[in-house]
Amino acid sequence: MLLGIDVSNNQGAIDWASVSINTPSFCYVKATEGLTYQDPFYTLNVDGAKLAGIPCGSYHMFHPSDSATAQADYFLAQAQAANILAGDLLPALDLEFVKEWSGISPDDSRSLILEWLTYVEGQTLVKPIVYMGPNFFNEVLAGQAGPLDQYKLWLANYSNTASNLNGWTNWTFWQFSQTGKFPGIQNCVDLNYFNGDALDVVLLP
Repeated sequence: MLLGIDVSNNQGAIDWASVSINTPSFCYVKATEGLTYQDPFYTLNVDGAKLAGIPCGSYHMFHPSDSATAQADYFLAQAQAANILAGDLLPALDLEFVKEWSGISPDDSRSLILEWLTYVEGQTLVKPIVYMGPNFFNEVLAGQAGPLDQYKLWLANYSNTASNLNGWTNWTFWQFSQTGKFPGIQNCVDLNYFNGDALDVVLLP
């Protein structure tokens, strides 16, 4: 399996020249969150990863209290400004913050998530990737993927083995550690595996 990283402002300023010495196979970069937050290191990280020759993708962190379509528009505006091009990784939707979904039914939660995914798909003509862990899946979605299983899964599961979530036959990315170390990155970094030996199926055409 190919090893990659995902980064955000939590990693601070990254020395991408040093990262490139032990080049990860791919990198996801946080772009936006909700309706008002753009990661301050987003453009620097995208530019740095690309200069280092690392296939790069962008992700949005979702808040259910904000309009799903407005969040999708906000994400796409920032990603397009960062010059996301063919050969980059598919866009991804980051689903966390279980407490924020309290009081929203599993069906309504799936509808909100699907609204973001289908809107981005309609604008980009590619299917985004959906990121979540078992806790979010079980607590928010009641352990049922429903129509979300048409989108590739980026699984967050910090254990020795990756277990699929009900509805997906397999995961595409597996974030297996939050405490990785990588040359050129001062703070801990998330480590991920890609389930295969070629990234063709997750690159923008």
